[in-house]
Amino acid sequence: LYYLKLAEEVEPKLFGVEQQSWFEVLDREYENLQAALHWSVERGELEIALRLGGALWRFWLVRGYVSGELLWLEQAIQGIKEVKASVRAKALISAGALAYHRGDIVRAKLYCRESLALFQDLGEMQGVAYSLHRLGLIASQSSDYGAAQSLEEEALQLFKEAGDKAGIAYSLTDLAYVAMDQGEFVRARLLAEEGLAL
Repeated sequence: LYYLKLAEEVEPKLFGVEQQSWFEVLDREYENLQAALHWSVERGELEIALRLGGALWRFWLVRGYVSGELLWLEQAIQGIKEVKASVRAKALISAGALAYHRGDIVRAKLYCRESLALFQDLGEMQGVAYSLHRLGLIASQSSDYGAAQSLEEEALQLFKEAGDKAGIAYSLTDLAYVAMDQGEFVRARLLAEEGLAL
């Protein structure tokens, strides 16, 4: 519980201007965080495991702890269905991000689609936006540029409504990549510059 509290308190700070110092905090506690994840899965405390995964995914991704941690998170996802929808949705989108960066597009899409459905049921629009954004990345990786553009534009609109500048910048950047991949270089540059300004 101590390490779960630490992970959840640090999570939003991994996106801010002081992120480097917070990554270093988690670096120092990595073995303890890993032990907490393993303990929670092995003891059947799967909600704790899901919450840890939902809070630590960015740390794992940036530090390259993708494969092993994804397997533990997947065990928790598969092992428990009766958990708050918000907890499950966040764990699923985290697993989707890790699977995507591991190159497992099929599982990434599966997790992100399930997270999207849960976030939609909850009416949690920021979660919907991030799920759409992830699905847009997956579509782009699969060279389905029409779907990628549509998904990212929908995510962008939701990010704008929520006032989420980071989300807006992510979607603009990904739309720039989609335009670039289709040879629309002027449009790509304009989108990238708008994202950069944010």
